[in-house]
Amino acid sequence: MRLNASINMFALAAVILVGAILFLVAFNRIAIDTNMAGPLSTDDPEIADGRGITKTNPVDNQIAIDLGSIKGDVARLVAAAEMVENRMKQSNLFAHGQHPSMQQGLTDLADRVRHHLPELFTAGELAQQVAPLLTDEAIRQALTRGAADRSRTAGIGPASALATDPLGLHQIILARLAAMNPTPGTTIHRGRFLSADRRHLLILATSTVPGTDRTVADALSGFFHDLDEGLKQNIGSGITMTAAGTFRTTLDNETIAKRDVHRAIGWTTVGIGALLLAAFSNPLAGLLALLPALVGTVMAVFVFSLSHDSISIMALGFGSVMVSITMHHGMPPVKTGPSGCRPCSPPSVPSAP
Repeated sequence: MRLNASINMFALAAVILVGAILFLVAFNRIAIDTNMAGPLSTDDPEIADGRGITKTNPVDNQIAIDLGSIKGDVARLVAAAEMVENRMKQSNLFAHGQHPSMQQGLTDLADRVRHHLPELFTAGELAQQVAPLLTDEAIRQALTRGAADRSRTAGIGPASALATDPLGLHQIILARLAAMNPTPGTTIHRGRFLSADRRHLLILATSTVPGTDRTVADALSGFFHDLDEGLKQNIGSGITMTAAGTFRTTLDNETIAKRDVHRAIGWTTVGIGALLLAAFSNPLAGLLALLPALVGTVMAVFVFSLSHDSISIMALGFGSVMVSITMHHGMPPVKTGPSGCRPCSPPSVPSAP
């Protein structure tokens, strides 16, 4: 027998409006934490050690900045690189002075090679590569090149290099490192990597805080956005900047997670709504069965946002499952027979003989 009951449309509209407002406020106040290891317990020694390794991983702080020029204008690339480096020095988002510059590192490597030349050649290399350089003509040409380089470059460094290795034998040793170059043809121009086509220049930077931190990721993203606008105003068009690092992965993961969670909740609601329409004889009653689960979920997220700034993506994943279970409990029970199974037909009475 059906029960005839009126629905207070004003109260229904008020509940829906309040629920929508709480939903918007909650998701604007709270951020999604994409760190999968965050909610894990620290009591387990394996998990604690793994989190310690993750926090001290230097890769999380590394940022690669690619400056591109459509026309291969190296002068504009260098000007853009100097502007980028100056802006990074003025910001507190990047570490400065912790590592020597690339130019200083290459200079130290060349000096170390010059002072250990006797130990870096085999007998075969001495016969095949060094012996041809010891003729009178080869020595004369090497000294002429060294004097020309000395006249073009001021300072004590080139003079000491010429005195230590007048024939330039260290170049033979440094040439072996070319095989370690992942991109053949890449050169070093003023301490920066320049591609073979002279259209891309690479700058390496280190952030003060790992990019897995959501706040730092937002700050770095805003910094590079403003820097890109500054390049367009000061350097002009034709220069592109692309920054890559852990901070970009953090933002992308959060964006993808939000989209997937919204999609999962939306399709779950539609699917369960269709089941409720089929289960209830009154379609309106079936749709109203969605309200307790939806309003309860929205209230839970709203209350959580009052005391927390972020929520784990794992909690959202389990939350969508709990919404499905709550909605399932709102469906009407299936009538069963005395034995607990669905009644198929009245019990048959044997006919009289």
